[in-house]
Amino acid sequence: MSYLSSKPGSSIIALLQKKIPKNREDKLLFNRIFKNFSIGFIGSVSIAMIGIGRTVLLTKSIPIENFGKILIILNFFTVLSSFFGLRVNDVLYRFLPQFEKEQNIGALRGLLYSCLGLSLIVGLLIGIGIVILSPWISIRFYNDAALTWPFRIYSVAMLAYCFDGFNTAILRLYDRFVCLLVPQVVGSGLTFLVIIVYLLLLKASNCCEIGWIIAAFAAGAFIQSIVPFIISIKLIGEKHGWKSKGNPLFALRPYKRLLASNLFHTNLVGYLKIASDNGGVFLLGVLSTPIQVAYFGIAQQMMAPLKLIKVNIQNAITPEIMRLWSRKEVTQLYALINGVVRSTAMWGGVAVVFMVIIIKPLLLIITTSAYISAIPTVCLMILAGFLNFISTSFYPLTVAMDKMPRRNMIVGLRIFYLGAALFIGLNSFLLAAVHLLGVISVRLFSDLPLFLRLRSMSQTGEVKTILNQ
Repeated sequence: MSYLSSKPGSSIIALLQKKIPKNREDKLLFNRIFKNFSIGFIGSVSIAMIGIGRTVLLTKSIPIENFGKILIILNFFTVLSSFFGLRVNDVLYRFLPQFEKEQNIGALRGLLYSCLGLSLIVGLLIGIGIVILSPWISIRFYNDAALTWPFRIYSVAMLAYCFDGFNTAILRLYDRFVCLLVPQVVGSGLTFLVIIVYLLLLKASNCCEIGWIIAAFAAGAFIQSIVPFIISIKLIGEKHGWKSKGNPLFALRPYKRLLASNLFHTNLVGYLKIASDNGGVFLLGVLSTPIQVAYFGIAQQMMAPLKLIKVNIQNAITPEIMRLWSRKEVTQLYALINGVVRSTAMWGGVAVVFMVIIIKPLLLIITTSAYISAIPTVCLMILAGFLNFISTSFYPLTVAMDKMPRRNMIVGLRIFYLGAALFIGLNSFLLAAVHLLGVISVRLFSDLPLFLRLRSMSQTGEVKTILNQ
C-alpha cells in the first residue's frame, strides 16, 4: 500500500512525525512539499515580522488618519490589479504541465508568449492610466487632492508587478521557490528601512508626507517583482528556448476552448473581488472614514501570520495538485487533499484559540488604545481566516478540475452581502461580516461538493470519463 493511499490524513501527520513513506514516488512528492513549504514558511515568517514591525512603527509614529490613507492607496492598487489583471498564473498551472507531458513544445511556447504579452498590456494599462487619472481619482473618490502624487508614485511599481502571475507559476512549477522568497524578503526589508529613515528625518522636520512612505512601499514591491521576472525569463530560455519557427500561437488552436474557459473563469474572480475584503476596503475608503479603514487594516494585519502560512502551504501543494491531476493519479490526489484538510483544521484551530485569548494585549502592543474599537472586526476576521485556512487546497483543485464556473457563481453571492451592508451603512465590522459570510458560502457550496466528488472518483476509479469531458 502506498504512503498516500493509507489512512485518511495520515500522510501529513506521518510527515510531521518524520516517518518515511514506503513508496519512492510518494516520498519524493512529500519531500518536495515539505522542502518548499519550509522555504516559504521561513520567508513568510521573516516578511511577517518585518510587516508587524512596520505596522507598529507607522501606527505609533503617524496619525491614524494618515495610516488609513496609506492603506487606502495600497488597497486601491490591489483592487485595481485584481479587477483589470489577468490571472495568467492559473493558466500556466493548468496547461504547462500538460503541454510538457505531451511534449508539445509549440503549444508550450505559445502559452508562454501569450501570458507575457497579456501581462505587459495590463501593466501598461494600469500604470499609464493611473498617472493620467490620479488627480481625478483623488478628488472624485477621496476628496483629497494630496493623494495624487502618492497614487502616481505607486503606479510605477505596477509595471513590474504585472508579471507576478507569470513569475510565480514558472518558478513554482520548476521548483525554484527560493528565487521567489528571497526577493520578497529583501523588498519588504527595503520598505521597512526606507520608512525608518524617513520617520527619523520626520522628527527633525516635524512634517509628515505620506508620499515618501508610499515610495518606500513602491520600491519594495518593484524589487519583489523584477528580480523573479528576470530569473523566470532566463529559466525558460534554458529549458525550452524562446526561438520559435512560425507563429507560436498557432499551436494553441486545439486548446482554444479550454484556454478561453480557464482564462475567463479564473479572471472572473478578480471582478467578483469588488465584494471581497480588498474591494470592500476600497468602498470603505470612499463611503466611510480613514479611521474605519485603519480598523479593518489592523484586523487584516493581525491575520497576516495565519494567512502567510496558508499561502505557503497552497504555494507548495499547487504544482503537485496540477501534476497529479494531469497524470490521472486521483487516489493519490485525494489522499493529499484529505491530509492537508485534517492538518490545517487541527493547527488552525489551535492558532484561533490562541489569538482570541491574546487579542486585546496584542492589539495594544502593536498599536495604541485608539484601535481598541477594532476588536469586534478582528474577531470576525479570525473566524474567516480559520475557514480559509482549512480550505487551502481547494482553489488549485478547482482550477485543475475545471470547476471554476460553479465556484464563481458562489463567490458572486458576496455582492448581495455587500449590498446589504451598504444599505445598512458600511463600516469595518459590517465589511468583516460580509467577508465571513462569503467565506462560509464558498466552503459549503463549492469546496465541500468538490471534495466529495474527488472522494467518489478515488473510490470508484471514475477518472478517464471526467478528464475527457
